[in-house]
Amino acid sequence: MRFWKKSLVVTLALSGFAAPVWAVNEPNDLLTPERMFEFFIGEIAAQRGQFDIAIGEMTDLAKDTKDPRIAQRATEMALYAKRYHAAIETLDLWLTEEPNAPEAHQILSALLFTNVSADELSKVIKDWLATNPSGVEAMFDGLTPPIVQMHDTQEAYQLTKNITDDYDQSPAAQYLLSITAFQAGHPDDALSAVSHLLDLRGDLEKAAMLKGQILGHTHPQDALDFYQQYLNQYPDTQNVRLSYARELVNQKQFQKARDQFVYLVKKNPRNTDIKLAVALLTLQLKDYGVAINQLNELLSQGFSDPSAIHYYLGQAEEEQKHWQLALDQYAQVKEGDQYFNSQIRLALITAKQKNLETGLDIIHRLHAQDDQQIEQLFFSEEEMRRDAGDLQGAFNLIDHALKHQPENVNMLYEQAILADRLNRFDVVQDNLKRVIALRPNYAQAYNALGYSMTERGIKLDEAKRLIEKALTITPDDPFILDSLGWVNYRLGNNVDALHALKQAYAMQEDPEIAAHLGEVLWKSDNQDEARTIWQKSLLLHPDNSALKDTVHRFIP
Repeated sequence: MRFWKKSLVVTLALSGFAAPVWAVNEPNDLLTPERMFEFFIGEIAAQRGQFDIAIGEMTDLAKDTKDPRIAQRATEMALYAKRYHAAIETLDLWLTEEPNAPEAHQILSALLFTNVSADELSKVIKDWLATNPSGVEAMFDGLTPPIVQMHDTQEAYQLTKNITDDYDQSPAAQYLLSITAFQAGHPDDALSAVSHLLDLRGDLEKAAMLKGQILGHTHPQDALDFYQQYLNQYPDTQNVRLSYARELVNQKQFQKARDQFVYLVKKNPRNTDIKLAVALLTLQLKDYGVAINQLNELLSQGFSDPSAIHYYLGQAEEEQKHWQLALDQYAQVKEGDQYFNSQIRLALITAKQKNLETGLDIIHRLHAQDDQQIEQLFFSEEEMRRDAGDLQGAFNLIDHALKHQPENVNMLYEQAILADRLNRFDVVQDNLKRVIALRPNYAQAYNALGYSMTERGIKLDEAKRLIEKALTITPDDPFILDSLGWVNYRLGNNVDALHALKQAYAMQEDPEIAAHLGEVLWKSDNQDEARTIWQKSLLLHPDNSALKDTVHRFIP
């Protein structure tokens, strides 16, 4: 018998099959001569490519002996032959006899990505779970990554519902159910499962984070309320607090987000990533001095990506119009994710502060790595020419590009804005109508066309309808509200105009909104209030030409 086993090892090695380790090293009393003969038939058939015979022999033998090693061999053969349905049957035999076999778990995970049906897979998994009741949590934990990564999210959810049906008291099962429901687009089911999970294990951080994530997509304010309540009960759950801080950032509540990150810094004084988050939120809040100190402190502590810090320092200086300091910081970005953006900023500031040609030279020396960077370079050059007063050059640049990309919405829109300043209303109208046809929910296109008509005093009723359409798409946009106020003013509806303009100004103290609001107030016999708004805006924006022109028309 040893001779046959040794010969078989050699034969299988030469044929591309690995021999089962037990064939040499581990005897089995159930392997009678007759059964060994069946085993050899199966192996020789596999060697000859006769997989129907091989798999059939091995499957019958596995059922007869209940030997997990034969079931393993049958499964390996079925997988090699891509007979996935047969592999499911033999894997079921294997897991029944050896539920903790790591190789079987790997094969089960791999089968999740084949064309085997969810019903077939669920039977194997349910049989496997039933063999080891005490190991159910570990089994579901092991199943979660591969099921979550399945290509068909609906099938993943259906499979999960099938296998978790009898495990409503298992936290791991409910977690898998919630995450697959969420991925499949069933947020209510996901929320129900994760809420039940938190009833079972209130202290489970990953469950709290998942519930917050689901609520963040469906009921953003409820997400914040949930995080606050959870942290009141479990104040030391740092991962949940980090998720809360990120959700606050998503909802643009930057001050509250910074407070949470500051708390996390106190708990994790050596965590530079959290310190960077605090610095960036401080920068977002326009507290530039504090942000610069925080960023410089990270540099002094040897932050792992100093180029990124220099980029953010450049942003802080640029926001304050400290042009040379911004240039100095951007110039120190030598590598990393922010190198390309730093060069863009360098070019734009150089063109604005020194000369256009030098800025263009920086842009032209940059090599884009993808379509997004190609477009970024293009629009940076357009911006540089526009800011330098070369409106026709910027217009021609886009016009040339549109010959190759006639349906590029961003280019069409930007050229329309330039055409408006060049008094080419025909281009404004054509381009913006094309944008609306290509992207019917592009609110800014409706607004820009309506505002352009309003400024020219033409088709004011149509202009108002366009602006109102924009407002239905983006109801809280202060600039669209400003357009609505302005068109109402041009139509003689001063009461409606003031209502919209005051709303807009309360949301965004923009100098052009201030100019419009002041003019309507002045014409409505509220000259003192108009003066107050104009004076405040001039202090903040002394160089804004639209604001200055408006004020000079009423106050020489």
